[in-house]
Amino acid sequence: MSRAALQTAATHLAAPLLLVALIWAMVPFGDVFAFDPDEGNNLMKARLVADGHRLYSEVWSDQPPLFTHVLRAWMGVTGWTVQGARILVLLCSGVLVWAFYQSVRLTAGHVGAIASSLLLVTSFGYTRLSVSVMLAIPSLMFAMLSVYGMVRYHLSGQRGWLAMSGVCLALSVFIKMWTLILVAVLMPAVRDRGKTLLWWIVPFASVVLLLLLAMVPLTEFGQLVRPHMLVRGAADFTAHTRAFWGRFIEDIAVVLPALVGVVVVVRRRLWTGAVPVAWAVLAVLVLARHEPLWYHHYLLVSIPMCWCAGFVALELTRRCSRPVALVAAVTAGLFLWHLPDVYRRDVVAWTDRDSAPDREVVKIMRRHADRTRYVMTDRQIFAFRAGLRVPPPLAVTSLKRRWAGQLADGEPTEMFETWRPEQVFLSGRRLPVTPTLIEYLEPRYRFIYQDPRGGGLLVSEAVGLNAGNPATADAGSPPVH
Repeated sequence: MSRAALQTAATHLAAPLLLVALIWAMVPFGDVFAFDPDEGNNLMKARLVADGHRLYSEVWSDQPPLFTHVLRAWMGVTGWTVQGARILVLLCSGVLVWAFYQSVRLTAGHVGAIASSLLLVTSFGYTRLSVSVMLAIPSLMFAMLSVYGMVRYHLSGQRGWLAMSGVCLALSVFIKMWTLILVAVLMPAVRDRGKTLLWWIVPFASVVLLLLLAMVPLTEFGQLVRPHMLVRGAADFTAHTRAFWGRFIEDIAVVLPALVGVVVVVRRRLWTGAVPVAWAVLAVLVLARHEPLWYHHYLLVSIPMCWCAGFVALELTRRCSRPVALVAAVTAGLFLWHLPDVYRRDVVAWTDRDSAPDREVVKIMRRHADRTRYVMTDRQIFAFRAGLRVPPPLAVTSLKRRWAGQLADGEPTEMFETWRPEQVFLSGRRLPVTPTLIEYLEPRYRFIYQDPRGGGLLVSEAVGLNAGNPATADAGSPPVH
């Protein structure tokens, strides 16, 4: 490889490698017990699937299956550790930043790509989500690769990039369905409709159909749809909604140049800016009617906003107009002023949390692990860290499932009779702790630990409670940490 080629490769890889290196060096993510309860849900689903339980028919899940199977394969090689799973997501984040950088570079130049990438990695929640075992980063990685393929197609006219774009978006949707909105963004972006459009539609539809037939039992397809429909109007989401839209005020250093970037794209009629502008506008419109809104939904908007901001840098390199220069100066000032807050918010706030009570629960669980096959809990990461399992129907105990009525008050008691868990740890936040459940537990379990923040750990006094129970399976794998 020539020296020029090496320099070009180094330039193109600098952004993702720098991101991975900085997070690895500055964020002690291995010390954080849990960034989000969804980490436990995803880890436990992968663990149970690896044990032979079937997703959807046995293991309850309201999310597409691809990440569960990728995570299972990854940890089958690297080991069943939380940190190993977080490294997988960090690598996905590096690929996402690479595809983002390349897309912005091809549409707004190197300066725009550098500015946009800096804004992205310091935008709200990005660092945290880059090391959380959650679906947002892996799904958006494939979505960004799909967009990159579309940009390359526009520049080269080669239809193979269209096929690559369609395949990547299908993979993204099979991790988290929120990126379906990009169908409405990318399909109109295909030039010379007719047969050319088939180069995008056929690969996308074929991969979706293939994965659907291979991974989702048709009788269980409703599990992917019902909870998301039933949750609408099921609770008061006002506080969640206000907190979500408050992110835009917190990320003013992203929002301000993004708005100016949209103006630049519209005034100069830049076709290169059509995709990020359409993506950002459509995402805002969709999320405005979505409930509940979570912090990770913000990435669906912040990524195209950061891309739009790159057009401000493009305008500056073309001609230094006073309004654009003023926005750039103000943005740079806000960015530098906000950096310490970003570090405190995304690094210090998580690594300074006291995880001693959580680790004490895991320690007690391990102490009784030799007599335990299943743990009844609404915080799956405790069982995962102890090398134990939860009953497959309780692999996910999300608030969405509870609000959607998919966790009925009588259901936990019924699962106790079916699965006979030897250990119980209930925080009361996600699994309903009703008087009926307490009445059921008291004569059957021995209370041995009180979490100072609420919740308790109970261990069955009866040894071999599950002997001969056909509903249980051999846990048989080494403890995880």
